[in-house]
Amino acid sequence: MSDHYAELLMYVAPAAVQQANQAWLTRIFERLNLTRRNADHLDLHGLWLAPELLVTQTCGYPLMTQLRGKVRVIGRPRYELAHSSQGEHCSLLLTREDNPLNELADFYDSRGVINGHDSNSGMNLLRERLAPLQRDGRFFASVGISGAHRESLRWLRE
Repeated sequence: MSDHYAELLMYVAPAAVQQANQAWLTRIFERLNLTRRNADHLDLHGLWLAPELLVTQTCGYPLMTQLRGKVRVIGRPRYELAHSSQGEHCSLLLTREDNPLNELADFYDSRGVINGHDSNSGMNLLRERLAPLQRDGRFFASVGISGAHRESLRWLRE
């Protein structure tokens, strides 16, 4: 019996999806007679490249950049969520509930938060939407880098 990492925590998901993910991973480990290692001490990059990795998920942007030639795609989840279904991808732009700004252009010169420079939905798609609104090469007064989708949501709440 050997120990491996397996995590599907890249994206924020409803409790039902998280529970299904955990049940699926548990069943895989049982069928393969493997032991699951605790990956809490690893960041995403460490998890993705760990020699003990069995399965995890990544955004397409790091897959095509820093992980190219280092990992192998074995599948693609198809989530059925309010803003994303039938295998379609989406990226949501969020602000605090009490923020009176409504239009993207209204956020000019405010503070932005991105997941990381290697995130498609957490940076690249936002950059694409902001490009027509930029002035002198910038849109936000400052940009924070949270490190992950979940962290961006936590920063938004704080």
